[in-house]
Amino acid sequence: MHQNTDNWHLHVAINKVHPRTLRNVEPWYDHYRLQEICIELEIRHGLARTNHAAEAERRQRGRAGDFEAYRGGASFPRWIREEARPALLEARKRGDWQALHIALAGCGLEIKPRGAGLMIGRRAESRLHVKASDIDRLLSMRSLSATLGPYQPPHQRSREQRAEVAYEPGTPK
Repeated sequence: MHQNTDNWHLHVAINKVHPRTLRNVEPWYDHYRLQEICIELEIRHGLARTNHAAEAERRQRGRAGDFEAYRGGASFPRWIREEARPALLEARKRGDWQALHIALAGCGLEIKPRGAGLMIGRRAESRLHVKASDIDRLLSMRSLSATLGPYQPPHQRSREQRAEVAYEPGTPK
C-alpha cells in the first residue's frame, strides 16, 4: 500500500504463469472474477468500497450490447430493467397474474410462456423479446408460479390496457 496520489491505494499483481507447467495462462473475462475478489478484500479489510460491479452491470452483452454500442441508445432489456421493472415487481407483490399483465400492458409489454420459462416482449411486435428471468430473477417462471400460482393468460381487460410508456428503439441511455 502506498500514497503517491490523494488516496491510499493498493496494486495487486497476478502471476499468469502456472507454477508446475510454467505455461502462460490467459484468463478470459477474468475482470468479473477480479471485481468479485476486490469486493471481498474491501469488506474483509475494512477498505473503502469502490463501485466495481456497477461497471459490469452497465454493459450489455450480445445483441443488446451491440445495439447500445452502435446505436447509442438503450437496448430493449435495459429499457425494461430501468423503466418497467419497478412496476412489474410491484404488481408481482399483489399476488395476481392479471395485475402483472396490466402492469406489463401499461408499459406496452406482454409476458408469455416459452419453453420452460417466460418471455417479455413488445405487444405490437413479436421480434423484440427477452427472457423474463434476465430482467429480474423474481420474474422467472419458477418464482412467479410460486407467488402467483400457475400461469394465466391475460384477460380482455389486460389486453385493452393502453400503454402509458413504451419502448422506442434508440432512446438515449
